[in-house]
Amino acid sequence: MLADRRKIRHFYRRFGFGISDWEATKLTGKSMEEIVGAALDQPADAEPAVSPWRYFSVKDEGLNSTTRNLAYWWELQMATTQNPIPERLAVFWHDHFGIGGDKVGASYMSLPYLNDLRTKGSGKFSDLLTSVVKGPAMIMFLDGQQNVKGRPNENFAREVMELFTLGVDNGYTEEDIAEAAKAFTGWRYRYHLTGKTNPERVKEIRGMALEDKPVITFLFSPGQHEKGVKKVLGKEVEFGQQVVDLLAAEEQTARYVTTKLWKHYAYPEPSDAVIERFIGVWKKTDGSIKDVLKAIALSDEFYSEKSVRKMIKSPVDISMGLVRAFNTPDVFKPALNNDPGILEPIPWNLRGFSQDLHNSMQRMGMDILHPPSVEGWHWDQAWISTDSILARSRMPQVVFQRRSHGPYILNSGISSLMDTDDVTAEQFLDRLLDRLDIELPKETRSTLAAQITKDGGTGRFKNKNSGFQALIRLMRFIYATPEAQLY
Repeated sequence: MLADRRKIRHFYRRFGFGISDWEATKLTGKSMEEIVGAALDQPADAEPAVSPWRYFSVKDEGLNSTTRNLAYWWELQMATTQNPIPERLAVFWHDHFGIGGDKVGASYMSLPYLNDLRTKGSGKFSDLLTSVVKGPAMIMFLDGQQNVKGRPNENFAREVMELFTLGVDNGYTEEDIAEAAKAFTGWRYRYHLTGKTNPERVKEIRGMALEDKPVITFLFSPGQHEKGVKKVLGKEVEFGQQVVDLLAAEEQTARYVTTKLWKHYAYPEPSDAVIERFIGVWKKTDGSIKDVLKAIALSDEFYSEKSVRKMIKSPVDISMGLVRAFNTPDVFKPALNNDPGILEPIPWNLRGFSQDLHNSMQRMGMDILHPPSVEGWHWDQAWISTDSILARSRMPQVVFQRRSHGPYILNSGISSLMDTDDVTAEQFLDRLLDRLDIELPKETRSTLAAQITKDGGTGRFKNKNSGFQALIRLMRFIYATPEAQLY
């Protein structure tokens, strides 16, 4: 498949928060097979420039380990990584394997869950499924600790079948859930802490962070396991891992997960013939998510009129698309590379930036690491409401208003948009829209260009003290348009 700028930018909009026209132009001349293959082959940052522990650390060797701080760290990572595609895929898996931070509590319990989504998201589905459902965060969230011999709790088994593998009412019975729950008895987690007081435990946790040791791990308790053979989906099993392996191998799981991937990355209501192709890829590759994603990104349907700029951007896509359009990976590089240690509290400009990103997404209806339920969020048209449209138009102001980082990010962008003193309002607007990867009708562009001229022309954007505020105001008009919501 021959690459062109339209296909390249569509692929990166959906898979990786976007790409600049300049970067897309560099890639033309390659095939889409080369571009997609190289992009999806890149792993997530195993050692991010900023450790999440810097967000948990506070003065005087303390800890603030709420999951909100983990969300702030992940949002910084999404905004500044040189390889955003694994982070974007992790968003899909976070929606698929939903956990709620309020119930799970401490960030050091959710951190292994998030790292699994980020680093294993494109591998074999069976491996990711095993890691997530055996993770302490998921066991706590789905009441796995309460699932014990003689008193099985079906919540864990039900969600593993209904939401993670087969889909609701797809080929299992209530008896299958009851039997699977018995097989999962004994799945627990264990804290590796011995301190009796909070200061002692905080000191232990900080020490474990320095040595890269887990604070909490999976534990199988034989004394709490209901022994004996159970029958799940017509097959005999005894232990929980056998149930996980059985579900991962089901064709209905392949159908359910590939359909979700297609709807997430391409468009709703795919034909059976389209999904059958991806089920075939799943079977051939033993459930390789990377290979399924490559097949999606290389399909003709993905680049059809039914797909391109037809879905509503999620809060994370519209937010990250905005900030990354102003080259945050390079703008923040000096601050990111100046890492004094994983337990040194994060500087306020970085914390403020990620908090503002988080607050903006939250107002648009997406509270990262705090989904509305285990089912995750509803996507596409469900993102749009009267309140969310207002929040979307205010997003540039919320994200860039602080002087600790707003001028720092936007003024560098203005310099490239205003490379000469004679840039017209129309030229400035066209360059900005191209940078934001937003297509507006001719009438809307004319109206906005006239407003730029009325407000004093393009020269005001070059003012180091107020230029960034003028740009924020212009972008608020842009993000209030229907077209800015589409990708």
